[in-house]
Amino acid sequence: MTSLDTLRFSLSVTAPIFLWMLGGYGLGRIGLFPLVLRGHVNRLIFYVSLPMLMFVSILKRPLGEVWEPTLTALLCGITILVFGLSVCWSRQAFKGTATDSSETQTQDDALAVALVSQAAFRGNLGIIGIYLCLQAFGEAVLPVASLLMALVSILYNALSVFIFEMAVFQRGTSRPAYLQWRVWLNILLNPLIMATLTALLLSGLQVSIPVTLLAAGEGFVAWTLPLALLSIGASISLPAGAARREAASSVWYMRPMFIVLTLKLLVKPLLAATLAWWFGYRGMLLGTVFFFAAAPTAAASFVVAKAYGADETLAAKAIVLSSVLSLLSISAGVFILRALGWM
Repeated sequence: MTSLDTLRFSLSVTAPIFLWMLGGYGLGRIGLFPLVLRGHVNRLIFYVSLPMLMFVSILKRPLGEVWEPTLTALLCGITILVFGLSVCWSRQAFKGTATDSSETQTQDDALAVALVSQAAFRGNLGIIGIYLCLQAFGEAVLPVASLLMALVSILYNALSVFIFEMAVFQRGTSRPAYLQWRVWLNILLNPLIMATLTALLLSGLQVSIPVTLLAAGEGFVAWTLPLALLSIGASISLPAGAARREAASSVWYMRPMFIVLTLKLLVKPLLAATLAWWFGYRGMLLGTVFFFAAAPTAAASFVVAKAYGADETLAAKAIVLSSVLSLLSISAGVFILRALGWM
């Protein structure tokens, strides 16, 4: 395969995502994709489309063919490693930028560390990750990718709650026990997890689902994923006041953003591809791990950060910048992996 063929393949994977997001940006700029519509689209994707994707994909093939325990353990291990690196690095970074050594400053830094850590390890698997896999390998990848996404998403949620709860504890905020149980209950009742567990149960019981229903579900997912990409692009055009733009460009924001982008777009995908190759994975499976590791920061990280009272500007900036720059880093990664014959 020539370098030109490799370049064409890498662009065929990432260019559609760029074009959908660019289209969403344009629609947002002219007012055809307002904030209210984006909210409805995001809820549709989270509560209906992605759960249906997991449910249908898992039921299409026997569980033994889609369950990759080593691959799952590999991606989870890399996620935990990046989580640890982000916590240590961000603690040092905020220690160097602290304006005073008061207790209040320490408490605010704890929330900032939690925000940066979550943005660094939590990727947009449900939209960007899955769409990249579809573009590169077709529908054959969906059963394996859907189950992998569901299991890793459980870890994402658990780590996010853990790091923010630790920040809340450090702030000395009183939280009733029932609220803590409610957080973990919400994780278990997550639509993605519920759809996965239901599909695994039906698959284990060998319950047959009519082909017509599975085909209808696939058709629904096929048009909602591009809609989700439009929503991401439209979100990039959200206006910001002069004060917010000035704050976002300050030195204080540069350090945490450098940590997030370095770990999210460089360290995590590099570790994923290298270790997957070392474990003997090639082609579709290696590519799936790479795409999941290289996916930009998930929009859900903003919701979690806002719920815990963290810096909304930093959370939004991490999502936007990682989404835009990931198109470059993923394109370069696909080109290199294809040239090496790994994918």
